[in-house]
Amino acid sequence: MTSRKSFRNPAVFTFGSNVKKHLFVSAGIAALLFVYYGSIWRIIGNYRYALKHTPSVAQEFRDYVYVFRTDISEVPLFEFFISVLMILFAFLLSLFIFRFMMSKASSNVYFSLGISRGSLFSSLYLSGLCVLAIGVAVPVLTVTAANLAFFGPSRELFFEAVYILVKIASSLFYVFTAISMAQVLLGSVFESVVMGSVCVCAPGLLTFIIRTFSSFLVYGSPYLGVIRSDLTFKELCGEIIDKSDWLYDFQDYLFPVWSDINMVSGASLKVSERIANKGDYLPGNFIGPLVFLAVILILAAVCRYLFKRRKAEKAGFMGTCPALEGFCVVIVGSALTALFIETVAVDLETSYFAKCLITFIAGIVIMSVGYTVVDLISVRSLKAFRKRFKNLLIELLIFAIIFSVFKAVIPAFDRLPARDEIVSAGVTVNNDALGEVNDTYSKYTVFNRDDVSDFLGYSSVCYLTKGFTSPEDIGVIYDVNLAVEKEAGKAPAEKSDNADRDSMTVPSAVRFEYELKNGRKYERLYYAASVASLKKLMSLCKSEHYIDVVAGALSPGGNSYEKLQSDDIGVCLYSADYSNRTYAASLSGKAEKGELISAVGADIKDGTLPLDYVSDSPLSGYISFEYKYIDDDTPDKDTKIVADAISDTTSSLAYFPVYANMKHTLDCIGKNNMAGCFESTAVPERVRYCRMNPDYSQIQYGNIGMFCGKSLPSPTLSDFDEFGNENTYSLIPEDAKTATSQTEISELLNGMRMRYPIFSEGRLVEVAYGDGTFIYAFVPD
Repeated sequence: MTSRKSFRNPAVFTFGSNVKKHLFVSAGIAALLFVYYGSIWRIIGNYRYALKHTPSVAQEFRDYVYVFRTDISEVPLFEFFISVLMILFAFLLSLFIFRFMMSKASSNVYFSLGISRGSLFSSLYLSGLCVLAIGVAVPVLTVTAANLAFFGPSRELFFEAVYILVKIASSLFYVFTAISMAQVLLGSVFESVVMGSVCVCAPGLLTFIIRTFSSFLVYGSPYLGVIRSDLTFKELCGEIIDKSDWLYDFQDYLFPVWSDINMVSGASLKVSERIANKGDYLPGNFIGPLVFLAVILILAAVCRYLFKRRKAEKAGFMGTCPALEGFCVVIVGSALTALFIETVAVDLETSYFAKCLITFIAGIVIMSVGYTVVDLISVRSLKAFRKRFKNLLIELLIFAIIFSVFKAVIPAFDRLPARDEIVSAGVTVNNDALGEVNDTYSKYTVFNRDDVSDFLGYSSVCYLTKGFTSPEDIGVIYDVNLAVEKEAGKAPAEKSDNADRDSMTVPSAVRFEYELKNGRKYERLYYAASVASLKKLMSLCKSEHYIDVVAGALSPGGNSYEKLQSDDIGVCLYSADYSNRTYAASLSGKAEKGELISAVGADIKDGTLPLDYVSDSPLSGYISFEYKYIDDDTPDKDTKIVADAISDTTSSLAYFPVYANMKHTLDCIGKNNMAGCFESTAVPERVRYCRMNPDYSQIQYGNIGMFCGKSLPSPTLSDFDEFGNENTYSLIPEDAKTATSQTEISELLNGMRMRYPIFSEGRLVEVAYGDGTFIYAFVPD
């Protein structure tokens, strides 16, 4: 009976029998996803218990939408292993379904059946997709049904269910398609597994190649890395457009399973917020999976065409597809060349041109060795290897073209415009770009605890901004851009020569932006700059445009003004020597805080508060706008600030020195009877000091940075070595000098600065008070 059915409609029979035969793959994928999204049953259990015992709590459950949520994903590497296992199922499924092509006898049997080759491939291929789709659909639809039954329908629920289904299924479809194509083109299981694996990993390898080649060869391209501005910069100068997102999207489109199978964006959104459209629900982007499915459709069509033209003589033999072999050699060889760049080339102490030349030669060597090994394994004959030697020349030519596109073609279309074409310029300096995308230019050594690197924090003198239009400002920006361009490829220094620190190159993400007379916008992004270049950018702190931008942000209606006025922000006043720290209760209201913020802005506008924090006027103290942290042990829980803005600089949203000539700010503080908070309240027991010579090479240099003082309960800090052993070290050398005369002590105390540009020369001071507190500050020369 079965035989008659198979002859009556062989395509349908082939499809159905293959689905039944391989349902164990569906079960495996479904089991993985059931484990992954298993927390839905715990959520439902809690809801049912609350419904029975605590109706009010149950009502809170109903006010939320639980979509797809897992707590197990917090286990290290769990999500990675889930992804790998699902990929392995798709990988093996293709090997099982198309394994007949690896044997000449079995392939002849299949090709002689009463079914066309095109129909045979379609039946086999679609049966594989169906098996994978079932494995994904069963758990996704089950979790969706559970949500519907216990929490009711919602737009977000259906959207997320479809999104997860499409995204995970498309990823598995790609793996299945890539391995299927490898088997169609090749003749052995060994080659299918090896080269199929390369095809599966191709999107990730391609992303790595583009990222590294761009960072190293297309020096200055704005499409390379990430500048994720911190809150202060966003509030002050606005969001920076990150042109590197396309690189991540590209990888996401080609292999989306790596991005996220854990969709929790709609896991706990109040229904009322959803209706009012005020929730933080971020729906998934269907563009990636849909583009990905389109790519799979094209690959499947090509695969079907190749299947129809496949020669049965290929079965059982290796080396039958030089084209796929060449593709694998080129992409793996290029990836190894990219790895050579990141591990070797950037650290070479030679010119940038020499580094590029050495990298090109290394790529040629890597490609040649790779081709030789792969081809000899495939043909296992020196005679056949010599006959196919032209394939190596083709692959080397392809690599040379790839290399020249990054090194010559792209830069030729992206040259720095002439200075007289520019009508507006901007520059941003930010340390957040020193991440994985641009490891090429973020090499730095571990701290030497004998120096003062601990005080070189990430606070910035200035973040800078756009819209500089004066010829002087444009000239500064353009000249620095030219200087950084000439420093191309120079690796950050491993150590500093104090006699010539200005010439040192340090990791620093610097983006230049220009608007030209013809309306075109032009941008450059670099990951390294000399200390001299960064110091020159500091001069823009005194430009009229930058002062207007910052003062405007601190004026009513400005971004920073609105942020600092928030109820979550309190005001603290510090004396110049940090012996007196007072929470300004009289400055807790929005009106009072707004007046103080405006006063600081007015002093910036008048020039009495320089934006590089360098002033000849005596220092009165500091104002810190800090996040409020509630201490349950204090009666005044709404106003108590328990964080220390010095030992934990991230708790301070904005931090300003107050100089004696800042009339607007001092008048506002006096009006609120807070002037006494700037008076010192303790006499130091001991004052020690040493020279401050920061070694820029020993920090991850970011913004145009500042020295950041510290207030600590101990003269020592703890750190851990690579084995987890605790190390205790002093913040000031043991041979530091001790101030003995009252004149010397007064000079140091009066000159102390808790925040100061790190380019300055001076002394590091340790002040010990009777209560055990230690203050570390900088005294500029």
